[in-house]
Amino acid sequence: IAGVGLAAGVIGPAIFAGVILMVVINTVIAPPALVGLFRSAAPGTRGPVGLAAPEREITFELPTMEMAEFFVAKLAPVFEEEGFFVHQISREHGLYQLRKDASVIDLAHQGAALRFSCRAGDAPVVQAAMYEGLAALERSVQALRKPLDARTIRTGLQQLDAGGPPELRMGDYLTERLIVPELTGTTKEAIIDELLDVLGRAGLLRDRAAAGEAVWDRERSMSTGLQYGVAIPHGKTDAVDRLVCCVGLKHAGVDFDAMDGEPSRIFILTLSPKSRPAPHLQFMSTVSRTLNTEGRRRILAAATARQILDVFAAPPVAAAPRPVPARLALADYVRPQTVRPHLHADTKEGVIQELIDLLAAQGLVKDPATACRAVIQREAQLSTGMEQGIAIPHGRTSAVDRLVCAVGVKREGVDFGAADGQPTRLFILVLTTEAGAEPYLQFVASVMGALSGPGRTRALEATTREELYAALTTPAE
Repeated sequence: IAGVGLAAGVIGPAIFAGVILMVVINTVIAPPALVGLFRSAAPGTRGPVGLAAPEREITFELPTMEMAEFFVAKLAPVFEEEGFFVHQISREHGLYQLRKDASVIDLAHQGAALRFSCRAGDAPVVQAAMYEGLAALERSVQALRKPLDARTIRTGLQQLDAGGPPELRMGDYLTERLIVPELTGTTKEAIIDELLDVLGRAGLLRDRAAAGEAVWDRERSMSTGLQYGVAIPHGKTDAVDRLVCCVGLKHAGVDFDAMDGEPSRIFILTLSPKSRPAPHLQFMSTVSRTLNTEGRRRILAAATARQILDVFAAPPVAAAPRPVPARLALADYVRPQTVRPHLHADTKEGVIQELIDLLAAQGLVKDPATACRAVIQREAQLSTGMEQGIAIPHGRTSAVDRLVCAVGVKREGVDFGAADGQPTRLFILVLTTEAGAEPYLQFVASVMGALSGPGRTRALEATTREELYAALTTPAE
Protein backbone atom coordinates (compact mmCIF):
# COMPACT_ATOMS: atom_id res chain seq x y z
CA ILE A 1 0.00 0.00 0.00
CA ALA A 2 2.88 2.36 0.85
CA GLY A 3 4.49 1.55 -2.51
CA VAL A 4 1.30 2.41 -4.37
CA GLY A 5 1.08 5.68 -2.44
CA LEU A 6 4.69 6.52 -3.31
CA ALA A 7 4.15 5.77 -7.01
CA ALA A 8 1.03 7.93 -7.08
CA GLY A 9 2.84 10.80 -5.41
CA VAL A 10 0.55 10.70 -2.35
CA ILE A 11 3.40 10.07 0.12
CA GLY A 12 7.05 11.06 0.00
CA PRO A 13 10.19 8.91 0.24
CA ALA A 14 10.66 9.71 3.96
CA ILE A 15 7.21 8.38 4.90
CA PHE A 16 7.74 5.31 2.72
CA ALA A 17 11.01 4.56 4.52
CA GLY A 18 9.26 4.90 7.89
CA VAL A 19 6.59 2.40 6.85
CA ILE A 20 9.24 -0.10 5.74
CA LEU A 21 11.03 0.31 9.09
CA MET A 22 7.80 -0.36 11.06
CA VAL A 23 7.10 -3.51 9.04
CA VAL A 24 10.59 -4.82 9.79
CA ILE A 25 10.20 -4.10 13.51
CA ASN A 26 6.75 -5.76 13.74
CA THR A 27 7.69 -8.89 11.80
CA VAL A 28 11.32 -9.52 12.68
CA ILE A 29 12.17 -7.85 15.99
CA ALA A 30 8.91 -7.74 18.01
CA PRO A 31 7.99 -11.51 18.12
CA PRO A 32 11.32 -12.74 19.61
CA ALA A 33 11.34 -9.81 22.03
CA LEU A 34 7.85 -10.62 23.30
CA VAL A 35 8.64 -14.34 23.64
CA GLY A 36 11.68 -13.55 25.74
CA LEU A 37 9.74 -11.08 27.86
CA PHE A 38 6.90 -13.46 28.79
CA ARG A 39 8.72 -16.82 28.76
CA SER A 40 8.36 -18.85 31.99
CA ALA A 41 10.02 -22.10 33.01
CA ALA A 42 6.94 -23.16 35.01
CA PRO A 43 4.62 -25.77 33.39
CA GLY A 44 1.28 -24.39 32.25
CA THR A 45 -2.06 -25.70 33.52
CA ARG A 46 -5.35 -25.17 31.79
CA GLY A 47 -8.54 -24.88 33.83
CA PRO A 48 -12.22 -24.49 33.07
CA VAL A 49 -13.55 -20.99 32.55
CA GLY A 50 -16.93 -21.61 34.13
CA LEU A 51 -19.16 -19.88 36.59
CA ALA A 52 -17.45 -17.31 38.82
CA ALA A 53 -19.50 -18.63 41.73
CA PRO A 54 -21.31 -21.90 40.90
CA GLU A 55 -24.77 -22.09 42.45
CA ARG A 56 -24.71 -25.86 42.85
CA GLU A 57 -21.97 -28.40 43.55
CA ILE A 58 -22.96 -32.04 42.96
CA THR A 59 -20.62 -34.88 43.90
CA PHE A 60 -20.94 -38.58 43.08
CA GLU A 61 -18.62 -41.00 44.86
CA LEU A 62 -17.95 -44.21 42.92
CA PRO A 63 -16.36 -47.39 44.29
CA THR A 64 -13.10 -47.13 42.30
CA MET A 65 -11.16 -44.67 40.16
CA GLU A 66 -11.40 -47.06 37.20
CA MET A 67 -15.19 -47.07 37.44
CA ALA A 68 -15.21 -43.26 37.55
CA GLU A 69 -13.12 -43.16 34.36
CA PHE A 70 -15.48 -45.61 32.69
CA PHE A 71 -18.42 -43.49 33.82
CA VAL A 72 -16.97 -40.31 32.30
CA ALA A 73 -16.62 -42.14 28.98
CA LYS A 74 -20.32 -43.07 29.15
CA LEU A 75 -21.40 -39.55 30.12
CA ALA A 76 -19.83 -37.78 27.13
CA PRO A 77 -22.16 -39.26 24.48
CA VAL A 78 -25.17 -38.73 26.74
CA PHE A 79 -24.50 -34.98 26.87
CA GLU A 80 -23.52 -34.82 23.19
CA GLU A 81 -26.85 -36.37 22.18
CA GLU A 82 -28.50 -33.49 24.03
CA GLY A 83 -26.61 -30.98 21.91
CA PHE A 84 -23.94 -30.14 24.52
CA PHE A 85 -20.39 -29.42 23.39
CA VAL A 86 -18.13 -31.63 25.52
CA HIS A 87 -14.64 -30.15 25.87
CA GLN A 88 -11.80 -31.95 27.64
CA ILE A 89 -9.82 -29.14 29.20
CA SER A 90 -7.12 -31.18 30.93
CA ARG A 91 -6.76 -34.95 30.72
CA GLU A 92 -4.09 -34.93 33.43
CA HIS A 93 -6.33 -33.10 35.90
CA GLY A 94 -9.60 -34.69 34.73
CA LEU A 95 -11.27 -31.39 33.82
CA TYR A 96 -14.18 -31.14 31.39
CA GLN A 97 -16.62 -28.43 30.40
CA LEU A 98 -20.08 -29.00 28.92
CA ARG A 99 -21.74 -26.11 27.08
CA LYS A 100 -25.08 -25.63 25.40
CA ASP A 101 -26.52 -22.18 24.81
CA ALA A 102 -26.42 -20.45 28.22
CA SER A 103 -25.80 -23.69 30.14
CA VAL A 104 -22.25 -24.20 31.42
CA ILE A 105 -21.47 -27.34 33.44
CA ASP A 106 -17.98 -27.98 34.80
CA LEU A 107 -16.95 -31.58 35.54
CA ALA A 108 -13.90 -32.55 37.58
CA HIS A 109 -12.87 -36.21 37.72
CA GLN A 110 -10.96 -36.50 41.00
CA GLY A 111 -9.97 -40.04 41.89
CA ALA A 112 -13.15 -42.05 42.41
CA ALA A 113 -15.32 -38.92 42.59
CA LEU A 114 -17.14 -36.94 39.90
CA ARG A 115 -17.77 -33.32 40.89
CA PHE A 116 -20.14 -31.13 38.88
CA SER A 117 -20.39 -27.34 39.17
CA CYS A 118 -23.37 -25.65 37.56
CA ARG A 119 -26.17 -23.20 38.10
CA ALA A 120 -29.13 -24.48 40.10
CA GLY A 121 -31.33 -24.68 37.02
CA ASP A 122 -28.96 -27.16 35.35
CA ALA A 123 -28.73 -29.50 38.37
CA PRO A 124 -31.64 -31.73 37.23
CA VAL A 125 -29.94 -32.10 33.82
CA VAL A 126 -26.83 -33.39 35.60
CA GLN A 127 -28.92 -35.79 37.68
CA ALA A 128 -30.76 -37.12 34.63
CA ALA A 129 -27.49 -37.54 32.71
CA MET A 130 -25.96 -39.49 35.61
CA TYR A 131 -28.97 -41.79 35.66
CA GLU A 132 -28.67 -42.41 31.92
CA GLY A 133 -24.93 -42.89 32.27
CA LEU A 134 -25.54 -45.43 35.02
CA ALA A 135 -27.91 -47.36 32.77
CA ALA A 136 -25.31 -47.40 29.96
CA LEU A 137 -22.65 -48.53 32.42
CA GLU A 138 -24.96 -51.24 33.76
CA ARG A 139 -25.55 -52.56 30.24
CA SER A 140 -21.80 -52.74 29.63
CA VAL A 141 -21.21 -54.57 32.90
CA GLN A 142 -24.02 -57.02 32.17
CA ALA A 143 -22.44 -57.73 28.79
CA LEU A 144 -19.16 -58.53 30.55
CA ARG A 145 -21.06 -60.73 33.05
CA LYS A 146 -19.72 -58.75 35.98
CA PRO A 147 -22.24 -57.49 38.57
CA LEU A 148 -22.45 -53.80 39.47
CA ASP A 149 -23.64 -52.51 42.82
CA ALA A 150 -25.68 -49.51 41.66
CA ARG A 151 -26.53 -48.22 45.14
CA THR A 152 -23.75 -45.61 45.17
CA ILE A 153 -25.09 -43.82 42.10
CA ARG A 154 -28.82 -44.38 42.51
CA THR A 155 -28.95 -42.74 45.90
CA GLY A 156 -30.00 -39.14 45.55
CA LEU A 157 -30.44 -39.21 41.77
CA GLN A 158 -33.95 -37.87 41.83
CA GLN A 159 -33.98 -34.13 42.54
CA LEU A 160 -37.59 -33.02 42.49
CA ASP A 161 -37.36 -29.49 43.87
CA ALA A 162 -38.30 -26.57 41.65
CA GLY A 163 -34.75 -25.30 41.16
CA GLY A 164 -35.48 -22.43 38.78
CA PRO A 165 -37.54 -21.88 35.64
CA PRO A 166 -38.25 -24.92 33.45
CA GLU A 167 -35.95 -25.52 30.48
CA LEU A 168 -38.81 -26.49 28.12
CA ARG A 169 -42.48 -25.68 27.83
CA MET A 170 -44.49 -28.80 28.61
CA GLY A 171 -47.35 -27.44 26.52
CA ASP A 172 -45.23 -28.05 23.41
CA TYR A 173 -45.18 -31.80 24.11
CA LEU A 174 -48.27 -32.59 26.16
CA THR A 175 -51.98 -32.25 25.32
CA GLU A 176 -55.17 -33.50 26.96
CA ARG A 177 -55.42 -36.51 24.65
CA LEU A 178 -51.96 -37.62 25.83
CA ILE A 179 -53.06 -37.75 29.48
CA VAL A 180 -54.91 -40.65 31.17
CA PRO A 181 -56.34 -39.64 34.60
CA GLU A 182 -56.78 -43.29 35.67
CA LEU A 183 -54.91 -46.14 33.99
CA THR A 184 -56.50 -49.59 33.98
CA GLY A 185 -53.30 -51.66 34.08
CA THR A 186 -52.21 -53.31 37.31
CA THR A 187 -48.71 -54.44 36.31
CA LYS A 188 -45.59 -52.76 34.97
CA GLU A 189 -46.08 -54.43 31.58
CA ALA A 190 -49.72 -53.37 31.34
CA ILE A 191 -48.95 -49.75 32.27
CA ILE A 192 -46.26 -49.44 29.58
CA ASP A 193 -48.50 -51.06 26.94
CA GLU A 194 -51.37 -48.74 27.82
CA LEU A 195 -49.19 -45.64 27.54
CA LEU A 196 -47.78 -46.83 24.20
CA ASP A 197 -51.36 -47.24 22.98
CA VAL A 198 -52.03 -43.61 23.90
CA LEU A 199 -49.12 -42.47 21.73
CA GLY A 200 -50.21 -44.80 18.93
CA ARG A 201 -53.78 -43.49 18.88
CA ALA A 202 -52.41 -39.96 18.71
CA GLY A 203 -50.50 -40.88 15.54
CA LEU A 204 -47.09 -40.25 17.13
CA LEU A 205 -45.60 -43.72 16.51
CA ARG A 206 -44.41 -44.99 13.14
CA ASP A 207 -43.65 -48.45 14.54
CA ARG A 208 -45.32 -49.42 17.82
CA ALA A 209 -43.34 -52.66 18.17
CA ALA A 210 -40.02 -50.84 17.79
CA ALA A 211 -41.14 -48.20 20.30
CA GLY A 212 -42.07 -50.88 22.83
CA GLU A 213 -38.76 -52.67 22.36
CA ALA A 214 -36.86 -49.42 22.99
CA VAL A 215 -38.71 -48.87 26.27
CA TRP A 216 -38.19 -52.44 27.44
CA ASP A 217 -34.53 -52.40 26.42
CA ARG A 218 -34.11 -49.43 28.76
CA GLU A 219 -36.11 -51.14 31.54
CA ARG A 220 -34.01 -54.30 31.30
CA SER A 221 -30.84 -52.33 31.97
CA MET A 222 -32.36 -50.61 35.03
CA SER A 223 -35.88 -49.83 36.15
CA THR A 224 -37.08 -46.27 35.55
CA GLY A 225 -39.16 -46.40 38.73
CA LEU A 226 -37.77 -43.50 40.76
CA GLN A 227 -38.77 -42.32 44.23
CA TYR A 228 -41.94 -40.75 45.63
CA GLY A 229 -44.32 -42.74 43.41
CA VAL A 230 -42.90 -41.46 40.09
CA ALA A 231 -41.80 -43.57 37.11
CA ILE A 232 -40.46 -42.24 33.79
CA PRO A 233 -40.21 -45.15 31.33
CA HIS A 234 -38.42 -43.99 28.21
CA GLY A 235 -36.33 -45.02 25.24
CA LYS A 236 -34.61 -43.86 22.08
CA THR A 237 -36.05 -45.13 18.80
CA ASP A 238 -36.55 -44.02 15.22
CA ALA A 239 -40.19 -45.01 15.59
CA VAL A 240 -40.63 -41.30 16.42
CA ASP A 241 -39.28 -38.28 14.56
CA ARG A 242 -39.28 -35.95 17.56
CA LEU A 243 -39.57 -36.14 21.33
CA VAL A 244 -43.04 -37.37 22.35
CA CYS A 245 -44.58 -38.15 25.72
CA CYS A 246 -47.76 -39.11 27.51
CA VAL A 247 -48.83 -39.15 31.16
CA GLY A 248 -50.93 -41.59 33.16
CA LEU A 249 -51.99 -41.98 36.79
CA LYS A 250 -52.71 -45.10 38.81
CA HIS A 251 -53.87 -43.98 42.23
CA ALA A 252 -53.77 -47.49 43.71
CA GLY A 253 -50.12 -47.77 42.72
CA VAL A 254 -48.21 -50.38 40.71
CA ASP A 255 -44.99 -52.21 41.55
CA PHE A 256 -42.52 -50.62 39.12
CA ASP A 257 -39.30 -51.80 40.82
CA ALA A 258 -38.86 -48.30 42.23
CA MET A 259 -35.65 -47.18 43.94
CA ASP A 260 -37.41 -46.75 47.29
CA GLY A 261 -39.51 -49.93 46.99
CA GLU A 262 -42.74 -47.91 47.01
CA PRO A 263 -45.56 -48.33 44.43
CA SER A 264 -45.48 -45.92 41.48
CA ARG A 265 -48.55 -43.76 40.83
CA ILE A 266 -47.45 -41.12 38.30
CA PHE A 267 -46.11 -42.36 34.96
CA ILE A 268 -44.51 -40.25 32.21
CA LEU A 269 -43.58 -42.29 29.12
CA THR A 270 -41.10 -40.52 26.84
CA LEU A 271 -39.66 -41.47 23.45
CA SER A 272 -37.03 -39.55 21.51
CA PRO A 273 -35.45 -40.25 18.09
CA LYS A 274 -32.31 -42.35 18.03
CA SER A 275 -30.65 -40.88 14.95
CA ARG A 276 -31.12 -37.18 15.60
CA PRO A 277 -30.67 -34.83 18.59
CA ALA A 278 -33.62 -34.31 20.93
CA PRO A 279 -33.82 -32.49 24.28
CA HIS A 280 -34.45 -35.67 26.27
CA LEU A 281 -32.45 -34.69 29.37
CA GLN A 282 -33.86 -31.16 29.38
CA PHE A 283 -37.35 -32.61 29.13
CA MET A 284 -36.73 -34.92 32.09
CA SER A 285 -35.26 -31.97 33.97
CA THR A 286 -38.46 -29.99 33.39
CA VAL A 287 -40.61 -32.94 34.44
CA SER A 288 -38.61 -33.48 37.63
CA ARG A 289 -39.01 -29.83 38.62
CA THR A 290 -42.75 -30.08 38.08
CA LEU A 291 -42.99 -33.27 40.14
CA ASN A 292 -41.76 -31.84 43.42
CA THR A 293 -43.77 -32.51 46.56
CA GLU A 294 -46.42 -29.91 45.77
CA GLY A 295 -46.57 -30.86 42.09
CA ARG A 296 -47.15 -34.53 42.90
CA ARG A 297 -49.88 -33.63 45.36
CA ARG A 298 -51.70 -31.45 42.82
CA ILE A 299 -51.44 -34.05 40.05
CA LEU A 300 -52.77 -36.88 42.22
CA ALA A 301 -55.63 -34.62 43.35
CA ALA A 302 -56.59 -33.77 39.75
CA ALA A 303 -59.73 -35.41 38.39
CA THR A 304 -59.44 -34.61 34.67
CA ALA A 305 -56.81 -34.53 31.95
CA ARG A 306 -57.24 -30.76 31.72
CA GLN A 307 -56.42 -30.31 35.41
CA ILE A 308 -53.33 -32.52 35.10
CA LEU A 309 -52.18 -30.58 32.03
CA ASP A 310 -52.60 -27.31 33.93
CA VAL A 311 -50.18 -28.55 36.60
CA PHE A 312 -47.54 -29.50 34.03
CA ALA A 313 -48.00 -26.27 32.08
CA ALA A 314 -47.82 -23.99 35.13
CA PRO A 315 -44.50 -22.87 36.66
CA PRO A 316 -43.27 -25.25 39.39
CA VAL A 317 -44.69 -24.44 42.81
CA ALA A 318 -42.40 -24.91 45.78
CA ALA A 319 -43.93 -26.97 48.55
CA ALA A 320 -44.46 -25.34 51.92
CA PRO A 321 -41.92 -26.47 54.53
CA ARG A 322 -43.24 -29.35 56.57
CA PRO A 323 -42.18 -30.34 60.06
CA VAL A 324 -40.06 -33.45 60.28
CA PRO A 325 -42.38 -36.28 61.37
CA ALA A 326 -41.73 -37.77 64.75
CA ARG A 327 -40.26 -41.23 64.87
CA LEU A 328 -42.70 -44.06 65.26
CA ALA A 329 -42.84 -45.96 68.52
CA LEU A 330 -41.16 -49.26 67.65
CA ALA A 331 -42.99 -50.96 70.50
CA ASP A 332 -46.17 -50.64 68.39
CA TYR A 333 -44.65 -52.90 65.70
CA VAL A 334 -42.00 -55.04 67.42
CA ARG A 335 -42.96 -57.69 69.97
CA PRO A 336 -40.69 -59.60 72.36
CA GLN A 337 -41.92 -62.77 70.65
CA THR A 338 -40.72 -61.57 67.21
CA VAL A 339 -37.07 -60.99 68.12
CA ARG A 340 -34.38 -63.67 68.23
CA PRO A 341 -30.90 -62.94 69.66
CA HIS A 342 -29.39 -66.18 68.27
CA LEU A 343 -30.34 -66.95 64.67
CA HIS A 344 -29.57 -70.47 63.44
CA ALA A 345 -29.45 -69.82 59.67
CA ASP A 346 -26.12 -69.04 58.01
CA THR A 347 -27.31 -67.94 54.53
CA LYS A 348 -29.29 -64.95 53.28
CA GLU A 349 -32.26 -67.10 52.26
CA GLY A 350 -32.13 -69.00 55.53
CA VAL A 351 -32.18 -65.81 57.64
CA ILE A 352 -35.18 -64.47 55.71
CA GLN A 353 -37.09 -67.74 56.10
CA GLU A 354 -36.27 -67.98 59.84
CA LEU A 355 -37.54 -64.46 60.55
CA ILE A 356 -40.72 -65.02 58.51
CA ASP A 357 -41.35 -68.26 60.41
CA LEU A 358 -40.96 -66.26 63.63
CA LEU A 359 -43.75 -63.91 62.49
CA ALA A 360 -45.91 -66.78 61.29
CA ALA A 361 -45.67 -68.47 64.69
CA GLN A 362 -47.32 -65.37 66.19
CA GLY A 363 -50.11 -65.39 63.58
CA LEU A 364 -48.78 -62.24 61.87
CA VAL A 365 -48.18 -63.86 58.45
CA LYS A 366 -50.97 -65.75 56.70
CA ASP A 367 -48.83 -67.38 54.00
CA PRO A 368 -45.10 -67.70 54.83
CA ALA A 369 -44.20 -68.96 51.34
CA THR A 370 -45.79 -65.94 49.65
CA ALA A 371 -44.13 -63.56 52.09
CA CYS A 372 -40.74 -65.19 51.56
CA ARG A 373 -41.05 -64.88 47.77
CA ALA A 374 -41.85 -61.17 48.10
CA VAL A 375 -38.71 -60.53 50.17
CA ILE A 376 -36.46 -62.65 47.92
CA GLN A 377 -37.77 -60.84 44.82
CA ARG A 378 -36.95 -57.50 46.45
CA GLU A 379 -33.45 -58.75 47.28
CA ALA A 380 -32.95 -59.76 43.64
CA GLN A 381 -33.41 -56.12 42.59
CA LEU A 382 -30.82 -54.69 44.99
CA SER A 383 -29.49 -56.14 48.22
CA THR A 384 -30.81 -54.56 51.42
CA GLY A 385 -27.53 -55.26 53.18
CA MET A 386 -26.31 -51.90 54.49
CA GLU A 387 -23.11 -50.78 56.15
CA GLN A 388 -22.09 -51.39 59.77
CA GLY A 389 -23.44 -54.96 59.78
CA ILE A 390 -27.14 -54.11 59.37
CA ALA A 391 -29.65 -55.43 56.82
CA ILE A 392 -33.33 -54.52 56.41
CA PRO A 393 -34.86 -57.14 54.09
CA HIS A 394 -38.43 -56.17 53.24
CA GLY A 395 -41.29 -56.73 50.84
CA ARG A 396 -44.91 -55.98 50.01
CA THR A 397 -47.20 -58.96 50.18
CA SER A 398 -50.82 -60.04 50.51
CA ALA A 399 -49.67 -62.37 53.29
CA VAL A 400 -49.97 -59.59 55.91
CA ASP A 401 -52.75 -57.21 56.90
CA ARG A 402 -50.49 -54.52 58.35
CA LEU A 403 -46.83 -53.65 58.82
CA VAL A 404 -45.05 -56.36 60.83
CA CYS A 405 -41.43 -56.74 61.83
CA ALA A 406 -39.04 -59.42 63.09
CA VAL A 407 -35.49 -58.85 64.35
CA GLY A 408 -32.63 -61.31 64.61
CA VAL A 409 -28.91 -61.36 65.44
CA LYS A 410 -26.23 -63.65 64.00
CA ARG A 411 -22.97 -62.79 65.75
CA GLU A 412 -20.83 -64.79 63.33
CA GLY A 413 -22.27 -62.77 60.47
CA VAL A 414 -23.87 -63.74 57.16
CA ASP A 415 -22.95 -62.68 53.62
CA PHE A 416 -25.91 -60.45 52.72
CA GLY A 417 -24.37 -58.53 49.81
CA ALA A 418 -23.77 -55.50 52.04
CA ALA A 419 -22.69 -52.18 50.56
CA ASP A 420 -19.35 -52.30 52.43
CA GLY A 421 -18.70 -55.98 51.63
CA GLN A 422 -18.69 -56.93 55.33
CA PRO A 423 -20.76 -59.73 56.95
CA THR A 424 -24.16 -58.71 58.28
CA ARG A 425 -24.99 -59.49 61.91
CA LEU A 426 -28.20 -57.59 62.67
CA PHE A 427 -31.34 -58.23 60.60
CA ILE A 428 -34.63 -56.31 60.65
CA LEU A 429 -37.22 -57.96 58.39
CA VAL A 430 -40.24 -55.82 57.49
CA LEU A 431 -43.41 -56.89 55.68
CA THR A 432 -46.07 -54.43 54.54
CA THR A 433 -49.34 -54.76 52.66
CA GLU A 434 -49.48 -54.48 48.87
CA ALA A 435 -51.50 -51.26 49.17
CA GLY A 436 -48.58 -49.59 50.93
CA ALA A 437 -50.72 -47.60 53.36
CA GLU A 438 -48.36 -48.10 56.31
CA PRO A 439 -45.55 -45.60 57.07
CA TYR A 440 -42.76 -47.93 55.91
CA LEU A 441 -40.08 -45.28 55.38
CA GLN A 442 -40.90 -43.62 58.68
CA PHE A 443 -40.66 -47.01 60.39
CA VAL A 444 -37.25 -47.71 58.83
CA ALA A 445 -36.06 -44.26 59.94
CA SER A 446 -37.13 -45.10 63.49
CA VAL A 447 -35.30 -48.43 63.34
CA MET A 448 -32.11 -46.80 62.08
CA GLY A 449 -32.38 -44.17 64.80
CA ALA A 450 -32.72 -46.85 67.46
CA LEU A 451 -29.73 -48.76 66.05
CA SER A 452 -27.36 -45.83 65.78
CA GLY A 453 -24.29 -45.91 68.02
CA PRO A 454 -25.05 -47.39 71.46
CA GLY A 455 -28.33 -48.93 70.28
CA ARG A 456 -26.56 -51.14 67.75
CA THR A 457 -23.98 -52.21 70.33
CA ARG A 458 -26.71 -53.11 72.84
CA ALA A 459 -28.58 -55.14 70.22
CA LEU A 460 -25.49 -57.09 69.18
CA GLU A 461 -24.52 -57.79 72.79
CA ALA A 462 -28.01 -58.93 73.82
CA THR A 463 -28.09 -62.55 74.97
CA THR A 464 -31.81 -62.85 75.72
CA ARG A 465 -34.99 -61.98 73.87
CA GLU A 466 -35.85 -59.39 76.51
CA GLU A 467 -32.47 -57.64 76.18
CA LEU A 468 -32.76 -57.45 72.38
CA TYR A 469 -36.32 -56.10 72.60
CA ALA A 470 -35.22 -53.46 75.12
CA ALA A 471 -32.33 -52.39 72.88
CA LEU A 472 -34.84 -51.64 70.12
CA THR A 473 -37.60 -50.01 72.13
CA THR A 474 -35.85 -48.36 75.09
CA PRO A 475 -33.54 -45.35 74.52
CA ALA A 476 -30.01 -45.75 75.83
CA GLU A 477 -29.34 -43.91 79.08
